[in-house]
Amino acid sequence: MRGLSDLPGLGAAHVAAPPVAPGRDPLRGMPLRDIIEWDVPNWSRALEVWWPAVRAFDPARARVLTVGERNGGLSLWFALLGFRVLCTDYGGPTAAARALHARHGVGHRVAYADADVFALAHADRTFDVVACKSVIGGLKRTHLDATTRTVANQAAAVAELRRVVAPGGYVLAAENLRATRVHGVLRTLAHRGRIGWRHPTPAELESMFTGFDEVRLHCHGLIGTRGRDTRATRLAARLDRLLSPYVPRSWRYIGVVVARV
Repeated sequence: MRGLSDLPGLGAAHVAAPPVAPGRDPLRGMPLRDIIEWDVPNWSRALEVWWPAVRAFDPARARVLTVGERNGGLSLWFALLGFRVLCTDYGGPTAAARALHARHGVGHRVAYADADVFALAHADRTFDVVACKSVIGGLKRTHLDATTRTVANQAAAVAELRRVVAPGGYVLAAENLRATRVHGVLRTLAHRGRIGWRHPTPAELESMFTGFDEVRLHCHGLIGTRGRDTRATRLAARLDRLLSPYVPRSWRYIGVVVARV
């Protein structure tokens, strides 16, 4: 298994590259279907929300950890921006993650590891950025015990993410929110009653990020669908951009967090 120090640019000595251009569009030219996977137009807005924090770092020097990566989408985004990334998941990322990174020509910028977010195998203040998408709501303290999927345990996992972030760094998260009763019914039908998730309210998600110097939560999405990137999802996303500012925050189904240490 390669670690951060094995990647070019993250060892004891490296040649610094200029920071990512501040004016760059974080979505332009990006393979968003591979990065986001589902409901692409709405979930890709997380990258826009994160961008002011991400662009402040020099990709040649910054240390990035992605958790709950499975197929490696967020790691791909960071690697395409020039960052070196440690891509992790419980049991390790899938073989599809490695294939995805290789296909996009960024495999040399990514290392892979098995990681338990409740007990990360890293010293305090190791990373500049820790990022996850659709992870926190599914976390359980005990892997096979659904009763341990609680707000308190998920807050403990967030605290562990914070522990490994250096001062001035960020934990970036995009999560499925509870939203409305209609959203709950649709999820139950889609998963045939076996959701395996705890969808927090915006207030619950904010409560998990106590102890940070600054926390911003952006909520959006009302009628978006679960498809990948179709005409229907693009239309729904355009309508959501218009509607989201005018509906209660508790109705929106995506919460994007920018939490500074």
